[in-house]
Amino acid sequence: MIVIFLSGYENRYRANILNTLGLPKGVANAYEYSTRDEQPNVGKENLEKLGAASAGTPVLFVYIDRFAKGGYRYIPVREGALLHSSAADRVRVTVAMGDHVTCRDEDGFQKTLAAALEGRRMPALAATGPNEKNDGEYVVVDVDTSGVAYEKVGVDAWSDVARRLSMTTAMKSTTVRAVVFMCLTVHHASEAGELVEVEGGGETKGKLLLFEGTNYKLRIRYLFPIVGINSGASHRISVTLGPALAAGGPSEVPVGAAERTEEFAFKAATRQNEPDSFLTIEAGATSSLQGPPVEILAPTLSVRVRLKTRSVVVLTYYLFLVVYILGMVARAVVAGHDFLSAFLAEALVGLALFGLFRLFGMKPI
Repeated sequence: MIVIFLSGYENRYRANILNTLGLPKGVANAYEYSTRDEQPNVGKENLEKLGAASAGTPVLFVYIDRFAKGGYRYIPVREGALLHSSAADRVRVTVAMGDHVTCRDEDGFQKTLAAALEGRRMPALAATGPNEKNDGEYVVVDVDTSGVAYEKVGVDAWSDVARRLSMTTAMKSTTVRAVVFMCLTVHHASEAGELVEVEGGGETKGKLLLFEGTNYKLRIRYLFPIVGINSGASHRISVTLGPALAAGGPSEVPVGAAERTEEFAFKAATRQNEPDSFLTIEAGATSSLQGPPVEILAPTLSVRVRLKTRSVVVLTYYLFLVVYILGMVARAVVAGHDFLSAFLAEALVGLALFGLFRLFGMKPI
């Protein structure tokens, strides 16, 4: 397994931690770390192992509470799967999000993680203090985590992890900073509301597969722990839909300081030639904030979408086409025409129909 450490040292890192926590399972997210000799967050040995690691290698994300009393504390966040990596002055690792994880015994997690990474230079509090950047290796490859005390709970673990992170110094809301935690899932609009998962390989890898003419809903769980003078304030959650995705209601709502769930309805309409689209969830401030300026730190949850025609529709078309051609050929033969000529003529008609269907985006999946 690859262990990737996440640190809230700067705002850009904090935002990516929020993305890691909030993106749907299967969606890709990228992480960058320094490889320079004076400040190597990924050393040569781990770089070599990372370059040799195959796609699909399991990943464990661990958040570092840099400012915890008594030294660094570690919080398990999520699992994932390696997609690819590249290295120059900085190493870039792209991972498909997996299950959320948690730990019932925090002290047990600290001990078992340290044991699994013994001698591997895992990040630790330096003598110069928690602001030291050269504090260890943030990507550790080929780790046996079978004895590490954490458990997979799926999306239900999101609330637990969000609350733990919201109590750490780097991710805590204050009177001048509001940290918004969000978790996005996509569901069918039916009463059962089955989860739509990211699927596929090749060109569809990491994309959400949606069917034309089908209604869906975005379910957004959020934790908005504003404090002090703005404890009664609200912020907004907005949804941006790409081509061929049509909103089924308001695309922006104000939400209060609490942990709740909001849903947005939308429909995958008929696409033209371009099969790809996207959807993006963002959060921001509203005019209800009072007092000194409040910085809003929130994820930007962006998901690539691949639109498909339902297989049953395409199969029906092909069956109709085959029956049509065979019927016309049979009639031509009965009428005394040459079989081959009749078949070729009807095949040309069928290809023309096929071209029209492809023009409007109908193809097998």
